[in-house]
Amino acid sequence: MILDKIENAQTYKSLGGNFARAFNVITSTDFSKLPDGRHDVDGDDLFFIVNRYQTKPLEECRLETHKKYADIQYMISGEEIFGYCPLSEKLECVQEYDKETDLEFFAQTPNDLHINFGSGMFIIAFPEDAHMPCAELRGIKDIFKIVFKVQIDG
Repeated sequence: MILDKIENAQTYKSLGGNFARAFNVITSTDFSKLPDGRHDVDGDDLFFIVNRYQTKPLEECRLETHKKYADIQYMISGEEIFGYCPLSEKLECVQEYDKETDLEFFAQTPNDLHINFGSGMFIIAFPEDAHMPCAELRGIKDIFKIVFKVQIDG
């Protein structure tokens, strides 16, 4: 997993073609003018989702993983707790992998790392990174976040 500020996005273009393209879109797009939902950059190979939601209590959140995509989660406004635990921790599966949604869910563990994730920051979560977005930090907050889906498994 990678955590950084958006002003350092140039550094991560070296991760490869779709990552470079995603960061080009992030740094050149006014997302406030776009409706919520999916927006294609290159079909299923690279797309992003405009998300506006409210955070929820930590105990209501679950760790998730993806097999086909890496996430680039870019926080435009708001703050939340972002949980992280490597899959190597042998997590307890609470919802089996769904190929259609590219999602598998796991129970939180005492070993989870909780990160304060706020405006102007981004997180890259790879398939080996169980991650937990949406948890409240200092009360329920309105979130405006962009989630890029970068295909890494053809």
